[in-house]
Order: sequence, then C-alpha cells, then structure tokens
Amino acid sequence: MNILITGSNGFIGKALKEDLSDKFNVYGIRRKEFLRNQDSKEIYADLSKKEEAERAIHELQKKGLNKTDVIIHAASKMASSDKNKGIETLEINNLISLNTIQLAKSLSPLIFINISSMSVYPYKDGVFSEESVCAPYENQDFLYGLSKLNSEMLFSFYLRKQKCQLVNLRVAQVYGEGMRKDRIMPVMLKELADKNEIKVFGNGERTTNFIHISDLIKVIKFFLQSPYHGTINVGKENVSLLEIANKLIKMKGNEKSKITLIEEGKKEKFILDTSRLNELIKL
Repeated sequence: MNILITGSNGFIGKALKEDLSDKFNVYGIRRKEFLRNQDSKEIYADLSKKEEAERAIHELQKKGLNKTDVIIHAASKMASSDKNKGIETLEINNLISLNTIQLAKSLSPLIFINISSMSVYPYKDGVFSEESVCAPYENQDFLYGLSKLNSEMLFSFYLRKQKCQLVNLRVAQVYGEGMRKDRIMPVMLKELADKNEIKVFGNGERTTNFIHISDLIKVIKFFLQSPYHGTINVGKENVSLLEIANKLIKMKGNEKSKITLIEEGKKEKFILDTSRLNELIKL
C-alpha cells in the first residue's frame, strides 16, 4: 500500500510515518528541509504555496508515485496564543487545504484521511457529538477551529467526484513523546520538575478530552482497513485539569509535590462524545 502523509515533520505526521513505514510504502511532504538523515521518500514543500505544491506533485511522480492508495493529511499551521497571528492561521490553513485538494486530484487516492480537530465545536459546558452544531467562533482559538471546519467542507466538496473514501477525524488533544512544549502536560511537568508544584487555573475544573499519540495511530491504522467514510470524533478520555495534575504527580512527583488551585482561568466542562468511535474500535 502506498501512503502519502502531509506534514510529515510535525508531531502527528512524524509519529505516523515512523510507525507505518514498517509495513507500508510511505512518502511524506514536509515544510522544512534538514540536511541530516535525509529520506529519499520525503518531499520538501510548503503546501500553503501553490507553486511548491505543484513541485511536490512532480517530485513524487519522479520518485515513481503516480498514484497513491491513501493520503493522510496532517499538515496545518497550529493555533497561536498571539491574537495578531490568528488571521494568518486561517489564511495559511485554507491555502494548505486548497493545494492539498490538487495533490489529491493528481494522485487519486482511494482513501483520504483528514486530521481535523475537536476545536470545530464551541468550547463550553456540554457534550458534543458528530451531530452537534459546529461553532468555533465561541472559542479563543476561533480562527484555527474555523480553518479545520473549512478543511472538512472543502475536502467534502472537491473530492466528491474522486471516488475517494473521505474520513474527517475530529481529534482531541494529542499528547506523547515529541509534543509541543507549550501544551498542558509539558507545562505541568516542567513546573513539577522546577518547583515540585503544579499550578492549576480555574480551580482545575476545566475538562477536555485527550488521546495518546499511540492510540491516535491505532485509530488511523483502523481506518486504513475500514470502509467507513464521513466525520468522527477521535479521543479517549474526558478529564479535568485537576485530574491530570494528580496523575502527573503520581507518575513523576513525590510526597512533597503539591497542587496550587488558582481561581482565575477557564472552567468549562467540555465533553467530547466518542461513542461512535468506540463502536468501531476499542482503545
């Protein structure tokens, strides 16, 4: 099976490529080029630029990949805490989606797996299933969530004549080795290592869904073999930030480790409904 992964240098894309390469013929498109450990099956291209996306198609064809069985689309610009960069996130991710459509039209995949995000839902108290209203405008990272919702709609519209099995995965917060250092768990672990204390804002009440990178890979591998098409929530555990802090102390702390609850902060209890996924695969 020939598989192409976009964003193959990112947290999810890199882990996927390393795992799938043991069994499948895997190619990757990555934005940054590194001189060390160059891989003959890696293409260096910024998919937000049309000319580079076109070059990537030609490069893949030169490497013998005129048609692929699967495209796993993991390339995107991540949400930024800098509000001034929000519109840039939306614009770049829209361009990436449009150029990836041209990539798919050229390579005619049988399966197209789009790594979307649970940020398409409003981040507020409630339980959110695939039938829930998408309202990313209620989120702080609204433009990132909107870009993910746009990607789902763009792929659904433009790939409908491709006879392509499209799967949109609305993925929860992914954690594991290689994740960004500004994510919740790495920040807590650094505090624990530096001060033997974890500060938890919103009194630790904020609840959201997490999935380990190994479980996400398991889910994606399932969809490589499944006839399922459509949109599905992907997550494993709805937990509060206080529960996370307690688990990290149990794993990495000691009898003197402490948690400091801070009133200020988000307290939303967002529950991602993954019952549809749980009917298909056991994590």
